[in-house]
Amino acid sequence: MSTGLLGIGVFFGLYLTGLYSYLLFHTLVEIFSVIVACAIFMVAWNTRNFLNNSYLLLLGIAYPFIGGLDLLHTMAYKGMGIFQGYDANLPTQLWIIARSMEGLTLFVAPFFLGRKVNGVNVFLGYGMASALLLGLVFCPGLFPACYIEGQGLTLFKKLSEYLISTVLVLSACILWKRREYFHRDVVLLLIASILLTVMSELAFTLYVDVYGLLNMVGHYLKFISFYLIYMAIIVTGLTRPYRLMFRDLKEKEAGLRESEGKYRTMMEAIKTPVYICSQDYRVVYMNPAMIKRVGQDLTGEPCYRVIHGMSHQCPWCVHERVQKGEHVENTVLSPRDERYYMISHFPLLNRDGSISKMTVLTDITEQKLAEEALKREREDLERRVRERTAELLEMNRDLQQEVEERKKIERALKESEKELRSLSAKLIKVQEEERKRIANELHDSIAQNFAAIKFSLESKLDQMGDGSPPGVISLETILAMVQKNIEEVRRIMNDLRPSVLDDLGILAAVSAHCREFGNVYSDIRIDLDTEIEEEDVPESLKIVLYRIIQEALNNVAKHSKADRALISITRKNDIIELLVEDNGIGFSAKRVLKGSRSRRGLGLASMKERAELSGGQFSIRSDRDKGSIIRVAWNMDGYQGQEGLQKRD
Repeated sequence: MSTGLLGIGVFFGLYLTGLYSYLLFHTLVEIFSVIVACAIFMVAWNTRNFLNNSYLLLLGIAYPFIGGLDLLHTMAYKGMGIFQGYDANLPTQLWIIARSMEGLTLFVAPFFLGRKVNGVNVFLGYGMASALLLGLVFCPGLFPACYIEGQGLTLFKKLSEYLISTVLVLSACILWKRREYFHRDVVLLLIASILLTVMSELAFTLYVDVYGLLNMVGHYLKFISFYLIYMAIIVTGLTRPYRLMFRDLKEKEAGLRESEGKYRTMMEAIKTPVYICSQDYRVVYMNPAMIKRVGQDLTGEPCYRVIHGMSHQCPWCVHERVQKGEHVENTVLSPRDERYYMISHFPLLNRDGSISKMTVLTDITEQKLAEEALKREREDLERRVRERTAELLEMNRDLQQEVEERKKIERALKESEKELRSLSAKLIKVQEEERKRIANELHDSIAQNFAAIKFSLESKLDQMGDGSPPGVISLETILAMVQKNIEEVRRIMNDLRPSVLDDLGILAAVSAHCREFGNVYSDIRIDLDTEIEEEDVPESLKIVLYRIIQEALNNVAKHSKADRALISITRKNDIIELLVEDNGIGFSAKRVLKGSRSRRGLGLASMKERAELSGGQFSIRSDRDKGSIIRVAWNMDGYQGQEGLQKRD
């Protein structure tokens, strides 16, 4: 009854202030909402460590920012004269952002029921959001207009109010669905406050004059809405538990004494060592199992002496962490008896608000030793596995290398077989061409000469037989023809095997070949440099030198277009070196040497093969328009080239 009369008196007083001055009425209503918002914040913030309901904490942090925006709205209201240069649009904009923040907070808060939130982060988030919104409002042109003098509310303002009202209705529905988290009276008061806020918003979509009746109705509804929030959170939510507390105090004390008796009986009965120490590290209780472990009752002694038999604070002490309410577990090797213990520390809240530490010791020596043995076995097994894996990897690498080597050998064999077939075909072709050339030479020169000689001899015999006078054919003519045949036969024999090589040696043979080459190719100058003695060259090597020089000069004549060639045969220490150089057009030596032996041409292949079979090292250097250099070197130290030369020649 008294509450109802008080409410009627407050409303009548507000009505009278509205008649006297609408600004005074508006200021009182808004100041009331700011005071309620700050009260909600102080209660929620200072009880945040004891609140399991994050809904109330979230509302408590949000409402001082909402109240701050309402305070700015009050100071900016038309007629206050605090913000110079602004019209009625500014307070309307501030109203919209305050109600938007309130609506979103009431919508989101139910989703945090049963959850923990970080109050500092939430506070900073609302602070940044408020600063951003105020920046948009006070920077001209960034926030849409909400009120135009002489016209009234803008479409944006009305749509914003409708949207805020929709969000508020949804928040009330969500709160009702999750009402099991609250006392029934608190839920009803919160939902009533939200619905009155919706009615207030709808009233604020209809006024034209900021001093009009609908504007006043809206503020009355806002006043009642904040009063209901005050009743829900501060009066009902906080004072009711204290009224009930004194009624149940004796019952709780009786239950506490009963619980203490059961607790002590349980501690006396269990076989696990347990002790309790105070904030100053002094033992205040030891159960029989703990007394048996240490050999005597050490109540009143420091806990580190009881557990570890040490005279100073141990490094494993977690007293400070337990004082903060943490449950801590650690495993230690106790110096007292050289055994492993799992030590569990639990915080105990005393009647005076202090926190003691209850410690439970579980002997895990056998388990620890078994774990260490298992760890050693596992490490040994892992070591053996690593070693075996390394061996298998090494074997696999060796096998892969062997497979690669075999593949290389197979490819080399196939390539060699292919090149051998190509070289054999070329050799057969060359042999056939050489035979054809020799047959043609025998047919065109020697055979015809022999036919002419035979015809001349037959004619001479006929003349001598019938006593006819000497004819045209004379013996001198026949002898000249015979001599010519002999020279032709010697030339062919020299091509097949130079007799001068066998008769006079390599130096004379090379010199004679250079002279004959110069006679045939008079436009190519041959310079011969032989800094070597005849006896320095092994017999088996002479034909190799001769054939390589012969083939090299043949290539100079056919392909080089050179006008000068140099042939050098030298010996330095145990090295015999042959050098054939020309100043011709050259060729791409890299491309030729990269190709297979069958593509290099028979001349180059023949020279390289002769050199390698005789134990020499063959190389060629040539570039376009820079001539060519063929170099072959033999090491005479332990020379073993005879077998290869015999196979080749």
